[in-house]
Amino acid sequence: MFVDIRYMFLVGGFSESPMLQVEMRKEFCHLLKIIIPQDVALTILKGFLKLIYRFLTQSREILFMWALPPLT
Repeated sequence: MFVDIRYMFLVGGFSESPMLQVEMRKEFCHLLKIIIPQDVALTILKGFLKLIYRFLTQSREILFMWALPPLT
């Protein structure tokens, strides 16, 4: 099964290594676009916090939906 992959995201602590970035670009630049966010560790943290925030707000909405009596 062939999957059309166009982008590669480098994330995590080791992706901040300039040597890794150079080697990944040399190896894969002809196949796909390599995206390396600035402040990689901070990017991971932001994504985690957004996920938790979304989970908490949706959970609260569900709680209120079940806790409040129906409008009549």
